[in-house]
Amino acid sequence: MSNKIFKESDIQQGKKSCLWHLTTENAIVIPIIQRDYAQGRSNDDVRQIREPFLKKLFEVLDSKEGKQELDFIYGSLEKPKDISLKNVNYENFVPLDGQQRLTTLFLLHWFLSIWNDASFRLMRMHFIGRFSYMTRLSSTEFCERILEYVHPKDIVDSINQGGKAPISKTLKNEGWFHDQWKNDPTVSGMLTMLDTISYLFNNISRGINREVKAKAFFKRLICKDVEDVAITFNLLYLNKGDFHLSDELYIKMNSRGKPLSDFETFKARFESFMTKSTSVNSDFAGNIDGKWADVFWNMRNNVRPKSEEDKPVYYRDNTDGMMMNVIKVALANKYAILANSNDNGLDELFESQVAKKANPNMHLTFYRYTELGVFNEDKDGCIFEDEEQKKRHNNNESVCQSVYDALSFICDLKGDFAEKYKVDKEFINIEEQLNIIMFYGIDGRNSKITSITYQTRLLFWAMSEYCVKFKNAIQKCDEDGYLPLNRWMRFVRNMVESTEINGVSDMQKALKYLNFVFSSMGDGDIIYYLSHLTSSLECTPFPQSQIKEEILKAQLIACDNNWEKSITEADNVTAWPGRSGYLMYFSGLSEKKYQDISKWDTSTHKKYRDLFDTYKKKMDMLLSYLERTEFRTDCLFERAMLSQGCYFRKEDNRSIIYSMMDQSINSRSYSFRQMVQFNGIDCNDDYSIYKDGVECLKAVLNDSNCLFSDIEQVKESLRNIINEAKKQIFDWRWPLLVNPRIWHEAWQRFIWLNDNGTAWVVRQKGGGTNQYETWSYHLHLLLTEKGLRYGYYPHGYPRHTVLTFKVNDQKYQLMIRHTSSRRWRFEMIAVDENWQAINDLDTRKVICGLMPNNSQVFYKDNIHDAIIWAYAMQQFIEKNYKLV
Repeated sequence: MSNKIFKESDIQQGKKSCLWHLTTENAIVIPIIQRDYAQGRSNDDVRQIREPFLKKLFEVLDSKEGKQELDFIYGSLEKPKDISLKNVNYENFVPLDGQQRLTTLFLLHWFLSIWNDASFRLMRMHFIGRFSYMTRLSSTEFCERILEYVHPKDIVDSINQGGKAPISKTLKNEGWFHDQWKNDPTVSGMLTMLDTISYLFNNISRGINREVKAKAFFKRLICKDVEDVAITFNLLYLNKGDFHLSDELYIKMNSRGKPLSDFETFKARFESFMTKSTSVNSDFAGNIDGKWADVFWNMRNNVRPKSEEDKPVYYRDNTDGMMMNVIKVALANKYAILANSNDNGLDELFESQVAKKANPNMHLTFYRYTELGVFNEDKDGCIFEDEEQKKRHNNNESVCQSVYDALSFICDLKGDFAEKYKVDKEFINIEEQLNIIMFYGIDGRNSKITSITYQTRLLFWAMSEYCVKFKNAIQKCDEDGYLPLNRWMRFVRNMVESTEINGVSDMQKALKYLNFVFSSMGDGDIIYYLSHLTSSLECTPFPQSQIKEEILKAQLIACDNNWEKSITEADNVTAWPGRSGYLMYFSGLSEKKYQDISKWDTSTHKKYRDLFDTYKKKMDMLLSYLERTEFRTDCLFERAMLSQGCYFRKEDNRSIIYSMMDQSINSRSYSFRQMVQFNGIDCNDDYSIYKDGVECLKAVLNDSNCLFSDIEQVKESLRNIINEAKKQIFDWRWPLLVNPRIWHEAWQRFIWLNDNGTAWVVRQKGGGTNQYETWSYHLHLLLTEKGLRYGYYPHGYPRHTVLTFKVNDQKYQLMIRHTSSRRWRFEMIAVDENWQAINDLDTRKVICGLMPNNSQVFYKDNIHDAIIWAYAMQQFIEKNYKLV
């Protein structure tokens, strides 16, 4: 052949070439046996390959001396099969391995050429008929059309306008673009690749003349001497010399080996990044494939997928997902501490519901972590010359170290010193928390664990950070379990339980605050640190009242270590963990200052501690009653509380809405769990709205009828408290004390209270709901129990108990209601078809004939008399007229 320029050595060993030189000698024909163009796919797995690859190419083009070799490209040389090309003096190069790189290079050449008319004319002349796909005709036609029909200025204008996907949108709107091409995965991939190339080129050419930059880049790709070309590869001809590879052998080559898992891909890139960009322990690679892997392997079957629950034997075949889950949790926690408070990537890092809803196919790959700024990759040999670069370098160190530390912690926890790491399960059940983290989503739809709470992430962070930092002290301790570690975890548990963490913003604030405390502790003893604070810990996402409570606890323990057992047991109440400050309030400790406590002798400490323990024992039995019985049926506890005052929480200062507290003792909102966070320390502004409620609770516990030795005695004591109160209380509370059935209408546990002393229980908090005025509804229930026909309509004002009847086809109603003067008002009216009152002479005569003293209205002084008269009135009316 006249232009045959390769040598025999090229056939055997490969020769250096580039796309421009290859297509000078040969046409490139992608064979049918090849897959579609995959580098342009839009999924995250491909993005993490595509974008770093392109970034590297642009970095090479942007440096004057930079070079990049793309390894071997294998293929065969064949004569053109198309009879229209029979006179051509070149052979087709049919790639068997490298079609993805060749296509990407073709698109890169095309993109750089459109910025300059001369470059684009050269590109068109050079590549016409020299790049085609046999996979699909549409792919070949697309490659031809973007050379022959495109107006470069239109593409450049769309790029400069800064729109999203500027090239693909412009090309799809061209008259020559067929709609069916959108279904060709190769064409679709090429469009995606062109948009990505455009995006990355814009980044690298920001503030620079793009036309000049593109022309310079294009020139570096088409140098006459291949040694001067910026991007090259090695060509190996497989059907020349001793090589005669068939399609069958190629298929084996192209599908050789099992694809790397997500974890293996991440691990390889992470190890490379860590070595290049940080000074983190060099034994990471050995550990993750050695002793760490062994530990995870021993835990791999701790949680079975749903589909395997009924099988006697089950073995998980790898630990990749488990290790990746731990890494993701460690990275999210550490980055949240390092990042600014408005970082938009936190939702994705914490895999929040917000992020999942926005992107159901969300996938955290190594490349995605670089996009989010968790990893900051720099060019080789980069020197950190300014504060921003130094910060990025330090962040790289921190996030990589966090991964190393998290995996090391788990290894230590399961290692020879496991007993030393024991922590009270009330503070953290580390086995359970580890299982949640490691097996979260591990089996897809069959996963037994479908989410990781922010609380789990916080507790894991707190324990792993502590155990890594104070590893030597823990392993050298003489006891099973390290006391300062337990103290730290009790503090963190109390903090986490004191507030609701409802999103990544709350989570980040909590992490930053706890990290500040952790970094300030010195020797790791939170008791020593808190007891010696000279000023309050401000700017906390946790309630100030809880912080002050923890400081008081630390001061008590620091002055007399006998307090530790009492406080720890009080904090470990299952229903509301961490909440023992109200017991300090009951015991008179809340207003004590450290200066006073530090001067107490042993007997003074014992006096206060005995009182604290006494209240604690009463509360233990009360909570046992509430947790183990159906207390909601008779509402004994709530009624006993109400007998001591209005314990309800007011919605706000202007509202008439009050919360009666959730019947679920340990729920987080509008609950007794929340109420007992009032501890009386420094006015306790966070929870001052609950002061009346806590006072009512104290009064119940102090009541002379309160004998709490067992659950039955608790019930009897509460009944006695209520019965005594019924003899003395006659305001709006009386019906609620007497009749538990009224409480059942408060479906959401809300009540409305007017200043004039009228109360309505409501089914729902908002307007437009059923409203049951306590006195009138109580009367209605009593009359119903006696079999009377009085009705009750929970709408309109005022509320009445009503008996409806007819006299000569005219409807009348006898209405009974309770008045502000504590009397019962009986009134009879006539109503029309629309239930509106009629007040004419005839109806008044009938009413006067039915009512005592010939009056439309009469009163009774107490509910006993009201029931007697209601009964008598119905008997009379029912005997003489027709009830409706």
